[in-house]
Amino acid sequence: MENMNFRRGLSEGWDDISDYCNPLIFIRRVTGYINSIRDESASYSKTAHDKLIDFYITVSQRTLRQTNEEDRKALRDVMEIDELGI
Repeated sequence: MENMNFRRGLSEGWDDISDYCNPLIFIRRVTGYINSIRDESASYSKTAHDKLIDFYITVSQRTLRQTNEEDRKALRDVMEIDELGI
């Protein structure tokens, strides 16, 4: 199944919603989404795009705040996992 999805240009993966409650991870994911649209490395249906924007707006109400050491540690952990390609 994973190989078939890869051949079709689809990816499999997810983030926990709680990850988006960390301001540093939130902005990393938002800018990653913006960059993927800009460089055309990904395509999204209008419905998927609209739902993702609604999600970002909703989560931002809780997330956009001053960061703390726990947030910074969580970001470092996410960055290490991203580098591994997991």
